[in-house]
Amino acid sequence: LEIQRPTVRERLTVLETLGFVTRRQGSATYLSLPNAQVLQFYFEVSLKLGFLSLEQIQQALEMIGMEVAMTASIDASKEELDALDGVLARMGEATSIDAFAQCQLDFHIGLARAAHNPVITLIIDGLTSVIRTVMINRIRMISVVKGSFDRSVVTHRAVVQALRDHEPEMARIALQECFSLWRRE
Repeated sequence: LEIQRPTVRERLTVLETLGFVTRRQGSATYLSLPNAQVLQFYFEVSLKLGFLSLEQIQQALEMIGMEVAMTASIDASKEELDALDGVLARMGEATSIDAFAQCQLDFHIGLARAAHNPVITLIIDGLTSVIRTVMINRIRMISVVKGSFDRSVVTHRAVVQALRDHEPEMARIALQECFSLWRRE
């Protein structure tokens, strides 16, 4: 190909950084399965540069979340639902904004995984750091409202109950209520 080795190494480093290849010294360079690093980088930079706003990301998460809840109500396993209950228990005991935000994030990641769709999982993994930023921002705003954390736990419990009942429309409505609660608070 008449390309110098340093140029090839440089390009492979870029591809490795983006998650497209894995290099093993002394072995070879291999194509990698898709991962969320590229999406994560894109969304973080887009947010920092102002190409995307927290409000736009939040709106997209709400739209995706309601469809995910409907699918999870059909596909979630008992173990996944029990794990969501565990997250809710931790959420109820959270005493700081960061701890509550982490529980919120864990809940939504668990919900996405319960939908059993690798595309959704990849998107949510790519958005994790941005989702955390959105959640911390929202939680800081509502933390001054007495009882807001408790009300949030109650609305999230309704989501899990709808999932357990295998009621897609109720799961969507319950998750929509979680988002509506944030706006009201």
